[in-house]
Amino acid sequence: MAADEVPGVLRSQLAAIPVDDQVSIGSLVDGYTHAEARHGVTRAALEVLVAERRAVAIVTKGTLVLRDLDLLQGYDRVRVLVSLPSFDDAALQQIEPQAPAVAERQATIEALYAAGVPVELHAQPWIPGVTDAEAMIDWAAGRFDVWFAPLALGNPVVARSGLGRRLTQGQVNEAYREARAVGGSRPRVRWSGPTWIGERITGTAGSAPAFDLGADDHLGRAATLMEAFGDGRSAAVTIRLISPHIRIFGASYPHRSTAAEGSRNVADLWGVAGALDGLEVTVEELRREGQVVRARFALSGTARRPIGGVRRGIPCALEVDWTLRFDLHGLVVEMWQSVSSLRPVACQVVVRQPEVSNSATRRFGAVSR
Repeated sequence: MAADEVPGVLRSQLAAIPVDDQVSIGSLVDGYTHAEARHGVTRAALEVLVAERRAVAIVTKGTLVLRDLDLLQGYDRVRVLVSLPSFDDAALQQIEPQAPAVAERQATIEALYAAGVPVELHAQPWIPGVTDAEAMIDWAAGRFDVWFAPLALGNPVVARSGLGRRLTQGQVNEAYREARAVGGSRPRVRWSGPTWIGERITGTAGSAPAFDLGADDHLGRAATLMEAFGDGRSAAVTIRLISPHIRIFGASYPHRSTAAEGSRNVADLWGVAGALDGLEVTVEELRREGQVVRARFALSGTARRPIGGVRRGIPCALEVDWTLRFDLHGLVVEMWQSVSSLRPVACQVVVRQPEVSNSATRRFGAVSR
């Protein structure tokens, strides 16, 4: 899409998004790549977001964000999160060979801070033997937030890397806990919980047990995706179980037409779920056919705000029909998705015991948030 096409398309999309929702730039793909310097697509989008007074979070490794300082300076609804996992240039060359050097990213943070733009240092991923948390905390000196999160080996790309072959997630988590204990509780320093390693999300207070998922447990993974609507783990579960390159089809399985790249359609469905109070997830059918899982389930709750033609405070429900195809790493790479319109209901959906085939004993009911 050319820069001059962005404003019209973005404004039409923003019309369906509540004004208080945060819009992220660069969460999956950096918005300030080398191509952006030539094409200015991110700047065109940022101009619209600022004009509409949208809350914006920008995640970047690059220095080009300083080009847009005229838009960011003085705007009170923006945060810039500069990713920098190490102060060691040699290590960065190994893990991020195309990204700016340490000094360049530090200078970017300093320039944003000096201009009064809210900025954070994102030491993500934290990598054993590569990330010097103490050095980063000392350099920030309480001027801006420093946020650590551990390396996640569940990503197949990371798992196939040298780090993935040398380390297990348990080893990463243990080293991360030790670093967090040394770093302690410091002003403006945040430590995310250790990464989910299958049987639970470790180190996160109040987290509910999840399934012990093997790469071949497709039924368990599909069930976890459905249950994540109701138990507050949607972000962590989606990152672990859905490929960022997923293809989503509006046609019936197995026809591959009207495909959409990326997980936007899945995120839209989670957006509807997030607008319902007292959310219940009712699994109606779950069965596996090789690498494919067929699933039907219902979401019901009370509308927290007007959504899909349903007024605030009205009990409502929708039905979802999924066919999921998994790759050899246990990630969903293709999805056939059919979602009914959100409709008012006189009462909550009745909880049913689903048909479950080709699975170890597993029971489902309503999962309440």
